[in-house]
Amino acid sequence: MNKTRFIKNCCFVAFWLCFAAGVLSSCKEDKQDTGWQNQDFALDEDLVRDSRDSADFILKKSIARNTRFPTFAANVDFKLLTENRHINFSGQLRVQKDRTLWLTCQKFMFELFRVKITPDTFALYSKLGNTAVLYDDDSAKNLLAMSFGLMQALFMRSADSVMFQGERTFSSDTENWIIQGVSGDSVAWQLYIGKNDFRPSSIGIQIKYKGSALQIAVIYQNDDGFSIRLSEDQKLLAEAIVSYSKIRWNETISFPFSIPAGIEIQRGHGLLKNIEQSRENGLMIE
Repeated sequence: MNKTRFIKNCCFVAFWLCFAAGVLSSCKEDKQDTGWQNQDFALDEDLVRDSRDSADFILKKSIARNTRFPTFAANVDFKLLTENRHINFSGQLRVQKDRTLWLTCQKFMFELFRVKITPDTFALYSKLGNTAVLYDDDSAKNLLAMSFGLMQALFMRSADSVMFQGERTFSSDTENWIIQGVSGDSVAWQLYIGKNDFRPSSIGIQIKYKGSALQIAVIYQNDDGFSIRLSEDQKLLAEAIVSYSKIRWNETISFPFSIPAGIEIQRGHGLLKNIEQSRENGLMIE
């Protein structure tokens, strides 16, 4: 696969990722909200003094502050910003913790695409062009689990024990602790954790393939807003800003997903396949 096709595949997947990961932005608190805004969990801090300045301690502290929930659902409104266009979309997000992520996106009541992700599958169907993509290959099992952990961490503004595992480096600035690492030998990540609340303030991801690099930056500006920026070789391609309403916690929800008969299903295509091939050929990550 040549470089141009690889970059196009990256941008295609990252395009819906910009929408998907942004949906957990601007949460409006209401009387029934049992989400992250009202939770504060104690952590056993009976650790040696030196460990308080370590990546393991900060990450454990942040994970303890993650939102605890069985399900989450919300209506979403997104704004996609590119160099020449501003486009508004709507949709829905549904999350079953550690099991399912489900997202739809529509424009003028026409559904553009639907995505369903689990720790061992990734499925996308787009009515725009009648295209379908499915990953359920055992050979990509570890990568799928890592990808699911990443998506849940992005959506729920949380630190993740699966995604942010392995060897890590640790530093800090005035407002944040900064933890960096490589997950699954294929994705480089950088997690900023606020010193005041131990919650992620931003997450950065970079995939480098030969002479090009794709960057995804998730920025949690405050409790009522967050954005996702997609760049190639540090040049901004697009930004998604999202708000949502009708937030529902801990309800029974469904995750309908079907591909119409006659639609050809693409298997092993796109970014995930490229990552798997690159791992075999020696992917370079900075």
